[in-house]
Amino acid sequence: MVSDKCYYAYHLHVRDSPQPPLFYGGKLFQQFIVDAWANCEQRRLNWTRIHQHTLRSELYQRLQDAAVHDRHDGEDVRILECKLILPFSHVESPRFMTQLFQDAMAICKHFHKPDLFLTMTANPKWPEILHSLFPGQTATDCPDIVSQVFEQKKKALLKLIDNGFFGTTIAHIHTIEFQKRDLPHIHLLIFLHSQDCIRDPHYINSMISAQLPDPQLQPLLYAKVTKYMLHGPCGANNPQAKCMVNGKCSKHFSKEYRERTDWAENSYPLYARPDNGLVFEHNGARFTNQYVVPHCPQLLLLFNCHINVEISAGLGTVKYLSKYIYKGPNRATMEISGYHKWPLLICD
Repeated sequence: MVSDKCYYAYHLHVRDSPQPPLFYGGKLFQQFIVDAWANCEQRRLNWTRIHQHTLRSELYQRLQDAAVHDRHDGEDVRILECKLILPFSHVESPRFMTQLFQDAMAICKHFHKPDLFLTMTANPKWPEILHSLFPGQTATDCPDIVSQVFEQKKKALLKLIDNGFFGTTIAHIHTIEFQKRDLPHIHLLIFLHSQDCIRDPHYINSMISAQLPDPQLQPLLYAKVTKYMLHGPCGANNPQAKCMVNGKCSKHFSKEYRERTDWAENSYPLYARPDNGLVFEHNGARFTNQYVVPHCPQLLLLFNCHINVEISAGLGTVKYLSKYIYKGPNRATMEISGYHKWPLLICD
């Protein structure tokens, strides 16, 4: 007997023979993949519903509270009987993310706070992706190729870090998320050995930059910074930008000009952003050092994609960063009126 996952994997595998029309379906092909995933996920949920007795769901706290307080209200009892429990082994469930967060806290307790916070997003123009596409396809038509190439880039990044790019690495934690435009990105927390911990603003400046490079002295770096590492336009230049919340940029751009890098208590450092007259103009918007996302120039040149690197300056960032990388998927709230046939799935 072949499982649903193996069946779809067989049909989605690219072969040397002429490819079936399925791979040229564009958005219809993506819809087929989404439906296939929903089918496999529903199978997993059905297994959870049928095997509640093996999960010992009656031992969970809310069911125990109902028994202890002897609640006999008809509606409450009916709802409790319909509720099912998702175990922590169900990927992306709240229990699953909570367990990962607790593991991250244990790592911080054993070592110390993370020293670096890195975010890298896939580039759909990577040559490895473009060379693997069929004629007429774009990267959005083949999310499997994008994911496979990104996985290799992620391994190369982790190998580089483990080999001492930032110093002696004693631990790292990472999660991979997928944006709504199909591009995966990695959130990575890096723990350095005490002898390589970042304490000097001059050392920060040698590793992290938040400035536009000189287009005459560093033309290649300038091209990549202006392509991948500029935030905006937002604010008065673009009030409808996605980052705008209540009339302000949620990422706190534009930043203030600053001649030198300073430490900030329980936050990221205040990176040097001198008012040196360098300006990049694109589609009528003007970008200065106030709009540059902090990055490592060497990694930007090496991986050719958006790769944000931040210094974790204070202890107050430990819990925030760990919760941020384990925040889980997007969720929607809906209300079902009337009697529902299927049990509710909950995670306490």
